[in-house]
Amino acid sequence: STTSSTTSSTTSSTTSSTTSSTTSPTECGTMTVKKDGATYTINNLNNTLLISSGARRLDIRGSLDSGTFVLTVSDYDFNKQPENGIKVQTYFQNQSKKDCKIDGFISYCPGMLGSFSKNNKLYMAFEPEGDGSIVISSIDTINKKVSGNFNFVAFYGRESITFSGSFSNVCYKIIQ
Repeated sequence: STTSSTTSSTTSSTTSSTTSSTTSPTECGTMTVKKDGATYTINNLNNTLLISSGARRLDIRGSLDSGTFVLTVSDYDFNKQPENGIKVQTYFQNQSKKDCKIDGFISYCPGMLGSFSKNNKLYMAFEPEGDGSIVISSIDTINKKVSGNFNFVAFYGRESITFSGSFSNVCYKIIQ
């Protein structure tokens, strides 16, 4: 099992365009990732919560094994989202496990996507039958921190990588 650690300071901007503060990586949490059995710790994360047109998307991203690792969950505001956050729940890859709202021919479903890019290859967990999930176990909408865990298999053609792990008190920035 290989262990890699990325450490550096994270700079986050406040609502004022002239004020910024430096937050240490431990104040913004960490993510532990198992990639095909090898364990990595990511301390320098760049996370965003996009709130737009009745929908929300949380992206948790960082550098992993000389590539980019991204966890994404999305949901709709009619599912009673917290202000400045996203709902605490399990976001499934498998469509049959999702709690969808049907409006005519359109299904509005909460969802997840896991991806890893390295050497011009983009591995994604997008198969509708997949067993992957991202669990948002807690969210602090005042301090904008989120915790949870994940597991999925990402594919690039017939190549696959298995990912699992957890993230604890990782900071996020809101984009509207």
